[in-house]
Amino acid sequence: MCGICGVFGRTDRDVVGRMLATIRHRGPDDEFIVSGDGFTMAAARLSIIDVAGGRQPLTNEDGTVTASQNGEIYNFGLLREQLLQQGHVLQTRSDTEVLPHLWEDEGCRLPERIDGMFAVAVWDEKKQAGLLARDRVGKKPLYYWEHDGAIYYASELKALLAIPGFDRRLNLRALHHYLSYKHVPHPLTIFEDVRILPPAHRLRFETGAPPRVERYWRLSFAPRDEPIGDDLLSTAIIASPAPVIIVPCMNEQMWFNKAVQRNVGLARENGYVVMEPVEGIEVADMQPSYGSMPRLEKIIGCIAESIAAKAEQRDAR
Repeated sequence: MCGICGVFGRTDRDVVGRMLATIRHRGPDDEFIVSGDGFTMAAARLSIIDVAGGRQPLTNEDGTVTASQNGEIYNFGLLREQLLQQGHVLQTRSDTEVLPHLWEDEGCRLPERIDGMFAVAVWDEKKQAGLLARDRVGKKPLYYWEHDGAIYYASELKALLAIPGFDRRLNLRALHHYLSYKHVPHPLTIFEDVRILPPAHRLRFETGAPPRVERYWRLSFAPRDEPIGDDLLSTAIIASPAPVIIVPCMNEQMWFNKAVQRNVGLARENGYVVMEPVEGIEVADMQPSYGSMPRLEKIIGCIAESIAAKAEQRDAR
């Protein structure tokens, strides 16, 4: 867990520093503030990816675009390679660093290119424009408050309380929802003038203009042609005459679960070869790690051992 906060539309280092102090618990490893023309951004960091070099906020090559994020970008490895091929210069192995470079290429379409759990802030000093974006299902929170032509934002609501002159009027509609349902629906918050950015939405800010909140993704319920897997069936597809679904090691109760067997049958009906659970392959081996491919060498090795063991059993009979 990390935390971000800042302001678009003015430079306010002292206030953002006080905001950062309220969310220090979210990032105990490091904290950093960057200020420039028309913005101040800060981040409290829990160091996971590129521990030594990933201090954020991070910038593009000439320092004109600054970005910070709370969360993790799962496809940053692929994005990083694409950016390097296009001539961008990246200095770290941090997933955050792809953000300012993606902004240069994609602008406000940036959140459509990234996969993961994230709350993102980007500021373009040349254009005097900023972007806030939240992941598709809203795992990472992002609150904001408009004030005198500027917009303050933070990962936690209490960070906004550190702003001098912050209006603490209660939102009675939000209070009604909370007392009725123990939940406050977005974009409402308990404070009248504070909003939470809804999942799958971005906020576009340009100096001198009102901010615009837009949806950038919508869940599709259209029929799918390919079989739908199950959480218990973490799969890796290996090129072969027929697509092969490798099932990680699981106990018999899990393997013979009705939902799993239903999806296995569906996969086989659609031409897939489904191997029974392979000893030595765990669910974690099937998942990409920080943008890399699944651990194919281990997977292939375990499959070879499994095939050899079954051949020995067959010969012994």
